Amino acid sequence: MASSNIKKLCNAFNKMKLDNIIVRSYYQPPRYRPPYWFLPKERVISEDMLTQENRDFIEEVRQDKQNLQKAMESPLSKVESAQITQWTPFTRRVGLIARKIGNYPLWSKDGKKFQTTLVQVRVTYIIRN
Repeated sequence: MASSNIKKLCNAFNKMKLDNIIVRSYYQPPRYRPPYWFLPKERVISEDMLTQENRDFIEEVRQDKQNLQKAMESPLSKVESAQITQWTPFTRRVGLIARKIGNYPLWSKDGKKFQTTLVQVRVTYIIRN
């Protein structure tokens, strides 16, 4: 019985055309085609429409803005650095900076699944209120 099944398989394979297999020697990834309503931005390399007078005015405005920013004093320079204090059980954390790594599944004891966010805390400091 097993030999008859093998013979049937051999006959089926013989009837197939195995010589028409297309083999590509290189991988061709699909091309990205943006939607028809998407128009790429027109980038201008030269500023043909600006006169020299307009260029001078734009440069003057840019310089004024830069000078105003340099003249303003940063509010961060007025902040006094806090002393590093020792941790006690009564110390409260008021903030935490962490980096999100991803989502991670956790299961409770009764088998319920929870989606949690996995974060990485690199450096922790204790800040006194």
